[in-house]
Amino acid sequence: MFQHLGLLVCFFSIQTVFPIHGEVVKFDESFDLAWSVSSGRMLQPKCVSIPSNFTLCHKIGYDTMRIPNLLEHDNLEEATSQAMQWNPLLGIRCHPDTQVFLCSLFSPICLERVVYPCKSLCEGVQRGCEGYMKRYGFPWPEMFRCDKFPDDNDLCIPGRSSTTAIRKFCLKS
Repeated sequence: MFQHLGLLVCFFSIQTVFPIHGEVVKFDESFDLAWSVSSGRMLQPKCVSIPSNFTLCHKIGYDTMRIPNLLEHDNLEEATSQAMQWNPLLGIRCHPDTQVFLCSLFSPICLERVVYPCKSLCEGVQRGCEGYMKRYGFPWPEMFRCDKFPDDNDLCIPGRSSTTAIRKFCLKS
């Protein structure tokens, strides 16, 4: 799944720009500061193992995730519970990158800096899945609004089918 993330030992620049709640915020300090600002809370992120009951993302291609996650779930139990609701969407196979997109939000890979899904990844999954969701009476969720995710030329998680290159920068050790 995250073969692309194997390349993320080096990223794209020391200064990272992310859209947060409609505003562009530049991060050039530690990941912890970026995470706190993005979530609007002063929680220290921590890395936890993805448990086997986290079926949406268990064996996704990496073993640890950040808590709080990108959907502001503060603990593993909440993230696991909320993620379970999305398992049926995987079952209908509406887009080949549905799991990549959902797991990038529910169980973000644990790196020094937060890595959001690319806007194009979100848009592709939305195009493929929104119609199915609407047929069952579910709108595309506000928490998955694609315009809040970075463009593909920024540091972000592309889809498996994406040919977008990731601009690189080296993480501080």
